[in-house]
Amino acid sequence: MHLTQELALLLRARIPVINIVGVDEVRVVRLLEEMAAGRDWPQGQGLYAWDLADQFHCHRAGNPEFDCKQQVAPDMLLQKIDEFRGPGTFILKDFHHVLEAKKSTIRKLRNLAQKLASVRPEKNIILITPEMKLPPEL
Repeated sequence: MHLTQELALLLRARIPVINIVGVDEVRVVRLLEEMAAGRDWPQGQGLYAWDLADQFHCHRAGNPEFDCKQQVAPDMLLQKIDEFRGPGTFILKDFHHVLEAKKSTIRKLRNLAQKLASVRPEKNIILITPEMKLPPEL
């Protein structure tokens, strides 16, 4: 199965947190941008990326639009995603560093994943990690 097909299936199944292992972040983000431009992408759902250096970037504006100009401390990132009242897919490029540095973030991510599985509007988190180093509870 091609990555595009697998991601589409996972997103339709409302899998709240998806981990993509690989170092080619540009390819993954480009693939997600192509998916977001397609007819199968949910109406009004935004596509946003976050990294430690540049913070948020809007790849496709949603309705309502997420404020990509805000600066967010890494340990507050999940709270900002949770508080956002619109639909969105959030690509987190450097989040594995946050998980390693602050163990309570693991619990916050698990709690948010449980919540996102059933809330409306739909939100997803896609982690891009260079290797599979996530804690076993994730």
